[in-house]
Amino acid sequence: MPLASVHTSRKRRPAPRRKRLRRLVILLELGCCVCVLAVFVYAFYHYTIDSPHYKVNQILVYGSEKVSTDEVCVATGVTTEDNLLMVSTSAIAAKVAELPYVETVAVSRELPSTLVITLQERAAVATVMAGRRTYLVDGAAYVLRELPPGAPVTGPLITSLPNLGIPTVGERLNSPALHEALALWRAYSEVPVASEVTLSEISAEGPMKLTMFWDEVPYEVRWGRSDYRTQAMRLSALWRKKAGQLPCLEYLDLRFDQDLVCR
Repeated sequence: MPLASVHTSRKRRPAPRRKRLRRLVILLELGCCVCVLAVFVYAFYHYTIDSPHYKVNQILVYGSEKVSTDEVCVATGVTTEDNLLMVSTSAIAAKVAELPYVETVAVSRELPSTLVITLQERAAVATVMAGRRTYLVDGAAYVLRELPPGAPVTGPLITSLPNLGIPTVGERLNSPALHEALALWRAYSEVPVASEVTLSEISAEGPMKLTMFWDEVPYEVRWGRSDYRTQAMRLSALWRKKAGQLPCLEYLDLRFDQDLVCR
């Protein structure tokens, strides 16, 4: 006679009292550890805030030449009442970056109480005339400062800029003619002829109408918006070939590719 299989289900026995008690003790111990840690963190947090040990007592500024250390310190907005660990380095960097001559800025902490600021400054490459006022600008057309009347200019004097208005120190001038004039100046300054004659002015009536004036010759040099470096190299080669004696009385026009028009 075959045997019949019988399936039975057993109920899980409740955990022994000793095991439940052990778990409860572990939970209580973890809770105590968390509470102690929280108290420690709270106490340490308030200690660092209130402790004079971490108050800012020195600001070191590196890379400043045109901008004074005092200007940078004032721009940070940080005082000796501020805690070094609590100040926002990104917020300080943003404030210092608003100074006209500052191109890039990095801010770091040097414990326990020193704030370190490293600058890279903008360099003036040209002078822009707006009405009867002159302004120093860098290669990206940021206005660095206004020059007092009669002050010597830096780089070429860029004139005749259309619709320029009165620039604001610190702003980037959105003038296509100015940007073309600066690009021309960069290319021209790299060729030999730039060191043989004195460039006094670039008239920028428009992006396609740039005129250069030299002190030593009676004629003007006309440029068009294209490859300024190629144009400048052709001009320099011609200047060397003719030993600077170009038969021009009114203008030298470089706008027609390989053809140089002299009149």
